Amino acid sequence: MMSAKKLFYMSLEDTYQRLQERMFRFFGMSQTDELHFPVYAKQLGNSLNEQLGEFGWAP
Repeated sequence: MMSAKKLFYMSLEDTYQRLQERMFRFFGMSQTDELHFPVYAKQLGNSLNEQLGEFGWAP
């Protein structure tokens, strides 16, 4: 049996609305605490590491 993991996917070409519509269409829900889909990224050297750190991942 596999354990549940959180997913962090930088969906930089989508909008929040489009992602919510897809989630509802595929999974019957529009959000969950286990999936994280940022639709923008800060620049490397300008807070990108902090943005990633908010999810718990630091390069």
